Amino acid sequence: MKFSLNISALLLTCAVMCIIVVSCQHDGSNVGQAERASATMSLQNISPPQAQAGMLMNDAFARAQRQKQHAGSRIRTASLTLEAENARAVLDSVKHIVETLQGSVASESESLSDNSVIIQVTVRLPSEHLETAIERFSAQAVRMVRKSITTEDVGEQIVDLDARLKTKREVETRYRDLLKQAKTVQEILAVEKQLNIMREEVESQQGRLAYLNNRVAKSTINVTITKEQLAANKREDFGKRILSAFVNSWENLQTAIILFINVLPVTLLAGGLCLLVWRLWKKYRIRLQSRIKPVTPNS
Repeated sequence: MKFSLNISALLLTCAVMCIIVVSCQHDGSNVGQAERASATMSLQNISPPQAQAGMLMNDAFARAQRQKQHAGSRIRTASLTLEAENARAVLDSVKHIVETLQGSVASESESLSDNSVIIQVTVRLPSEHLETAIERFSAQAVRMVRKSITTEDVGEQIVDLDARLKTKREVETRYRDLLKQAKTVQEILAVEKQLNIMREEVESQQGRLAYLNNRVAKSTINVTITKEQLAANKREDFGKRILSAFVNSWENLQTAIILFINVLPVTLLAGGLCLLVWRLWKKYRIRLQSRIKPVTPNS
């Protein structure tokens, strides 16, 4: 009897232990599912931080401050055409002026046309020196043929880029925080993919913003330098004009002689044929007249 009671107690103990083990496994699976659900929700909630950060861009006060800061952001480009007696000397002066105004030469080209020289040079210098540079360039030439200045307001573009860049940087920070919280390989790869996309967008907008700021800070001047046309159109003195007339007459006479020599064989042949035909026709008329008898009226 005592032996059967011990067996019953042993079986009861084993049953209780089995129930405890099953319960622990069930609780562990629930905990794992809860962790996976939490990680999944973390990945799924990546978009809301971006949306929340996007709302910051629409903040009226912050945007007003940025618009006030970039209100004078304008890109100015000038074109200048100069006439000079010595185009290369003017080019050297332009380079010296640009260097004095803390600018630089972006490009330079030179072309020859008959006896004239055309030089084109593009310079970039601080925007506050634009008018000063144009005045100094013009003073180096005989006259200024053309001048134009174009202005493009990019303040709104800079404000938008600055706001978008700030938003994307905040989203990038959130992605980095999520990357630290990721536990599985799948979660890490998913966050890194989004992080790389956001990093590329940030770098692209940083480059665009830097380009606009550089264009605003430095203006561009396209300068064209040509040989003075007035000097070519000045009236020559009387002696040079007479000498030029003699030279032209002699050249015309040479041309006429050469032309005459070229057509002389044809002229002689045509004249000989005409003379031969005329003589034959004359002899034929004489013979014809001698054969015709004079007609006398009947008495």
